[in-house]
Amino acid sequence: MKKLLLTLLIGLGLMSSAAIAEDKKSIFVNVTSSDNIKAPMAVMFANKGLQRGLDMTIFLNTEGVRLAVKGFNPPTNAQNGKNTHEMLAMFVKNGGKLLVCPMCLQSQGYDKSDLIPGAVISDADKTFDGILSNDKVISF
Repeated sequence: MKKLLLTLLIGLGLMSSAAIAEDKKSIFVNVTSSDNIKAPMAVMFANKGLQRGLDMTIFLNTEGVRLAVKGFNPPTNAQNGKNTHEMLAMFVKNGGKLLVCPMCLQSQGYDKSDLIPGAVISDADKTFDGILSNDKVISF
């Protein structure tokens, strides 16, 4: 009887661990701006989410695609003194997903060869799936 009880307790513990792992929260951060306030705030927010153990995705679109362009002079976060290229590099290094709208990139006069390391061209399906599969969507 003790053996059965112990086996049940261990099984429940393993199931609980699996349930906790599946319950990892995720946030999709939609960034439409490259300005000096919104852009660094969005990227700092996404990095904070990673630090808290959340799955984080940044989707750059409209003017926000400039944040992932190598030659763009990125805005600096007043709080930590890092520019958005540095913060995006940290974001990707720590496991964040950085998606870029291809149509928006092209309309700004760039292509995928202009992107910083870690930035991935998205498409409508990837973006839509990202929105639907995340617990929250936040726009800047």
